Amino acid sequence: VTYTEERTEYLDYLSEMAFSNWTQVIRRKKSEIESVLDLKDQNVGVMMNDQNGEAFQAFVNNFNIEMNVTEYESFTAMCEAMEKGEIVAGSIQNFFSLSPYSQLERTSIIFNAFSTTFATAKGHNLDLMKALNLQLTAWKADEKSPYYTIFNRYFGVAEKTIIPRWIITTLVFLILLSLISWLIVRSLTRKLKSANLELADWNRTLETKVDKRSKELEASRAQLIQSEKMASLGKMVAGVAHEVNTPIGVALTASSFLIDSITQVNDQYKNQELSQEGFSDFLENTVSSGNIINANILRAAGIIKSFQEISIDQNFNESRIINLKGYSESLMQSLYLKIKYSKHICNLDAEDISVNTNPGYLSQLITNLFMNALIHGFENKENGIISISLKYDKAEKKIKLIVNDNGEGIPEDVQKIMFEPFVSTKRFKGSSGIGLNVVHNIVQKLGGEIHCISAAGKGAEFTVTIPISPEMIS
Repeated sequence: VTYTEERTEYLDYLSEMAFSNWTQVIRRKKSEIESVLDLKDQNVGVMMNDQNGEAFQAFVNNFNIEMNVTEYESFTAMCEAMEKGEIVAGSIQNFFSLSPYSQLERTSIIFNAFSTTFATAKGHNLDLMKALNLQLTAWKADEKSPYYTIFNRYFGVAEKTIIPRWIITTLVFLILLSLISWLIVRSLTRKLKSANLELADWNRTLETKVDKRSKELEASRAQLIQSEKMASLGKMVAGVAHEVNTPIGVALTASSFLIDSITQVNDQYKNQELSQEGFSDFLENTVSSGNIINANILRAAGIIKSFQEISIDQNFNESRIINLKGYSESLMQSLYLKIKYSKHICNLDAEDISVNTNPGYLSQLITNLFMNALIHGFENKENGIISISLKYDKAEKKIKLIVNDNGEGIPEDVQKIMFEPFVSTKRFKGSSGIGLNVVHNIVQKLGGEIHCISAAGKGAEFTVTIPISPEMIS
């Protein structure tokens, strides 16, 4: 089923999308359908009760173009009618094959990108949906799986997502950094385990050996903290790429339409066929397209700027003036993809106040506490709520960060040691066990305090207070 926000009110979707596709206009060969403007007063076809057909008609109506629309029971019936000359153009999904129709070809008119996956009635078949999601995720990660066999058989080519080259370069670079960080963490983890065994055997050895080993462990922990920062930065990339893709796609569509309009007016001008009404329409369409391109480019630039600030902060721990509300909202935008397709909710309440602090450390605190709640708190819970509060306490002259969830809570025996390194209830499920240890070390470095209140089945609440001078508030 195609994913839309409206359908989430009565459908549950898999968080893993099966494939992405878009709507494309096709035409009879040698016809003069080059742009949306060429569809005026033409006979065109759509599939009956199809979301692509509805989107196509809405798209054309935005340009105040009238056309004669005929509905068909299937894409096949529409293509057959087009080959017979009953219609000159029609809208189809991009993966529908035109190989059986020698008289038809695709145009450059592309729009209405959307994602499709499995869905069920809301609240039903939860075990089946969970199993499907796990299987689909595993299959998509394996190029030899039945997923690609089926896709290639029926659609002709496996799914591809068009991403700007600079984003691909950035993603590759950050993925390599994340991989190197993971390898370092894994290697150092093994070394630390070996070192702990040696320390147990050498408990009564010379003081110089103990001092030497302690220094090695401290250096290893510092490297682990740095590696965790790189891994956290890597996780943000998926969210940023997803958010940037939409405005860039809209801008590309608008620019394509603008180029077609300019070409058409230029040809009319050269042939002395340009009327005053046609030129007026051209100016109106140019302003509209320019506004669309500008708005979406500004939106993408804003997302990228927020990502740049956060990534720089996490790599260079320097103090600067930030607005608590704006900075935390930018950070949560990069983490939004983690819960976008789930039933979990994240509420942010940040004070609109500017402070001079270390934003790199602050982003690590929020990210690690958020991911800790998401991974450990909601393993057996589908409707989780994470609340984040970030404010300045005038009475105590401190920044106060509170992160709480309504999850499963933290066992009492784990609470006593949860800030120690390598403590994790999911050691063999992808958790390194150093997230809360990194939080604890950062809080200590900033001269602050951290407290946790939790009970089985009643969630957990972490409160972090960081001292800050009144003169550093504006």
